[in-house]
Amino acid sequence: MGNESSSERKVKETGVVVVTSKKDKSQEDQHIAQLSYCPTFRPLLESSLNIPESRPLTSELVGSFDQKSCLQLCVHLQNHLQECSETVKVKQFRLATQIKEADRVASAVMQKLTERQRAFAKHAEHARKIDDISNSLKRLRINLSHTLDLANELNMLLPEDRRLITFKI
Repeated sequence: MGNESSSERKVKETGVVVVTSKKDKSQEDQHIAQLSYCPTFRPLLESSLNIPESRPLTSELVGSFDQKSCLQLCVHLQNHLQECSETVKVKQFRLATQIKEADRVASAVMQKLTERQRAFAKHAEHARKIDDISNSLKRLRINLSHTLDLANELNMLLPEDRRLITFKI
């Protein structure tokens, strides 16, 4: 046991041996070959790369960079942005006008609804009073009917020459 190497001891201690197969080189080579067919792209300004050797000198940039084309591009971009800002401004104005109009209409609707609610409250109060009067009249009619019945009974108890005409409702 003293002759065993440290790797053999580790294998015996853990008891687990992991064996992986080697990756297929032909598949990796195939992917690398496919990548080699892809075109490479270079930035407009190579100084944007972080590799110091690939940074061109200022004189190289001046010679390869067309200032007139860049100026035209900037002018076109400025005109486009100005047109877009005008369009946005017009649309914002229209939207603000529509919002004000919607607010005006909503206020008018709210005012009409408030007026209707007040009118409805008045009508509801009148209806409640009518119901109260109707209930009072029903009680009065019942009481009157009961009183007439009692009066008719009393009338029947009187002698015939003193009796009154029977009351009917």
